[in-house]
Amino acid sequence: MRKPTSLWLVVLMSCGGLVAACTSEPAEDSTHSGSGGATAGSGGSTSTTASSTGTGASTPTFTGYTRVDSGGSAMPGGADVAIAPDGTIYVSWVDQASDVFVARSTDGGETFGPAAQVDDATVVPLVSMARHPFVAADNDRVAVVLGDETGTVHLYVAPAGDALAFDQGTVIGGDIPTMFRDFPKVIFLADGNLAVAWHGYPTSGARIFVSRESDGFASAPASGGAPGVPCECCPIDLLLDGSDLWIGFRNNDANIRDMWLAQAPAGGSFSNWVAASNSEGLVASCPMQGPRLAKTSSGEMIMVWSTRGSTNKGAAYASFGQNGDWSGGELVGELTVGDEPTVAVGGGGRIYVTAVPGNDQSTIVWSDDGGATWSPPEPLQAPDGMLSTPQAESGAGIAALAGVSASSGVWLLRME
Repeated sequence: MRKPTSLWLVVLMSCGGLVAACTSEPAEDSTHSGSGGATAGSGGSTSTTASSTGTGASTPTFTGYTRVDSGGSAMPGGADVAIAPDGTIYVSWVDQASDVFVARSTDGGETFGPAAQVDDATVVPLVSMARHPFVAADNDRVAVVLGDETGTVHLYVAPAGDALAFDQGTVIGGDIPTMFRDFPKVIFLADGNLAVAWHGYPTSGARIFVSRESDGFASAPASGGAPGVPCECCPIDLLLDGSDLWIGFRNNDANIRDMWLAQAPAGGSFSNWVAASNSEGLVASCPMQGPRLAKTSSGEMIMVWSTRGSTNKGAAYASFGQNGDWSGGELVGELTVGDEPTVAVGGGGRIYVTAVPGNDQSTIVWSDDGGATWSPPEPLQAPDGMLSTPQAESGAGIAALAGVSASSGVWLLRME
């Protein structure tokens, strides 16, 4: 039975030349009943192969599309991907019954095991306007964070053992009085503890908060050093640079809505704030477009977003920088229309940017010279249809993305 949904939130918060794939049928499912940590019958599928040599999560060379689920009932825009330091790949998604699942690949994305259900029947995750569950992983644990329709943030964690079994969940941000908690993201810190960043809306004004596992998930403000407030309806992103934690966000200073970063050196308190863009200028209303972050092979960070300034409005933009020195923002190749861009960096240094150029469309470009030039856009066409709102990620020398196809299938594309 489909979980009940509510409508009040709407009122409140107004394959080309990259890879060549051949399809194969999903493997037989392993289905078990139950919820919240039970193995579910929405995964356990095989790959569509472009190339494959070697075995093991740490040294795979597979590239191409892999079907992750076997149910064909995924919700568009609800998939995400994480890559652990040892190369294990996790893909999360939401099905049409509003249940959240995670499947794991230990062979570099060539095959995925049975999916584990993450939440229980009482939780209805938001899948709208860049809102969906996000997954993160290290070599010991995998974590999924989501916001639900009541404005509550839930964190679920499972050991990275033989069978994924998620705990019953932890509510994040309950120590902050706010009418809603939104856009949560989770990350593993250098010491192995988790941190969850999220938007809050206390009476004193919108803020980004971070709740750390090492502090019992007590929430602390992270955006207070930037002028104005975080842009109220724009998602955020997290990046670990050594032991430094960075949060990327769109700011709102009297409707000047440029991209900013907040830094917590060595995982401590947030004490440094810097503007990463100068391209946005005056934007009268919240554009619902936030940044994504990655680390380049040269040691720089890259931030991508969909611009809403007067120049190239709606295009995918990128800014490169370290600490306080950022390039300010420039067009990503031919992505003159590119909503909700994401970014990943392969082991060879190639930068990949995905974007949504229109309804039911998605595309990818890449750069081999640090963003000086970009390839022509190529559609992200899975074997059973175009991917919706792809999510790119990189780690362990792997660059990959996850998305839901037009036929409601969950797919991984490993670029390298």
